[in-house]
Amino acid sequence: MIRFLLRAMRLLLALLWLPTAAVASQVSFGQAMQTITVFEWALIFMFSTLAGATALLMKFSAHVNAVPPGQPVPPMRNPWVLSLSHMLASWLAGLLGFFIASTSGMGGLYVAMFVPLCAFGGAKTLEIFWKQKVGPAASGPDPAS
Repeated sequence: MIRFLLRAMRLLLALLWLPTAAVASQVSFGQAMQTITVFEWALIFMFSTLAGATALLMKFSAHVNAVPPGQPVPPMRNPWVLSLSHMLASWLAGLLGFFIASTSGMGGLYVAMFVPLCAFGGAKTLEIFWKQKVGPAASGPDPAS
C-alpha cells in the first residue's frame, strides 16, 4: 500500500510539470521577463525566501525534536548545502509559480498566495529528494521512526 502511495505521489509530481510545459510553450522567456517590474521581483523574492526559510526551519526543528530530551543533538551533516538547496529550490519554484499565475490571469491576491505555496512545495520536494538520494545519514534522524 505504501509503495502504491509513493508511486502515486511520484506520478502526481510528474503531472504537475505538464501545466508548466504548456505555459512555457505559449509565452517566450524574453516576453515574460520584460513584463515583470522591480516591485514584483522584490515580492517574488521576499515570498519565496519566507516560504523556503519556513521549510528549512521545519527541517531543522524535526532534526532537533528527533532527539530525546536531555541528550545532545548530533550535528547535521552539510547544513550549508541543505540550506542553500532549500533556498534555491524555493526561489526557482516561486518564480515558476509566478510565471504560471501571471499567465493564467490570476488576480494579485491569488498570485500572492500561489507564489509562497509553490516556493514551500519546491523546498519540501527538494527535502524529500535529499532524504531519498543523499540518505538519512546526511539529513539526520528521521522523526517519523
